[in-house]
Amino acid sequence: MTGCLQDWDLEAAVWTSQLLLGELATNAVLHAGPGGFTVGVLGLPDGAVRLEVRDGSVRPPRLRDYGTSSTTGRGVALVAQLSRGWGVLSSGSGKVVWCEVVPDGGELDLSSEDDALVDLDAFLLDEDVQPGRPQGGFGDVRGEVA
Repeated sequence: MTGCLQDWDLEAAVWTSQLLLGELATNAVLHAGPGGFTVGVLGLPDGAVRLEVRDGSVRPPRLRDYGTSSTTGRGVALVAQLSRGWGVLSSGSGKVVWCEVVPDGGELDLSSEDDALVDLDAFLLDEDVQPGRPQGGFGDVRGEVA
């Protein structure tokens, strides 16, 4: 993925993309079962990056509310906070979980009152940090998940 982003002159999206793709892939490993998963990285016309993880489970990920001592359960909230948007597409034999990353947060409105900024200390302490990103999809996958 890093090589693709560098080839596309999207180095500014590498760190966030690595983090979010890692979260999506971890969810697939933990919750989708033994069938494995595939990853897609797509450059969008507006300069954003779409990350996709396809697995064989039909069960969608969801935001969870775990206690402060839990070692899991924060990945989807992190994806929701650091991406322009995320969602789930049914693929017949499973699902595709996607998110979109804007290099340098370019199109993210970080000044709004929808909790788009992440207070990482509060987030890690689980202090009522609510994701400000809407769920939902575009209804299509712009490219092939390989």
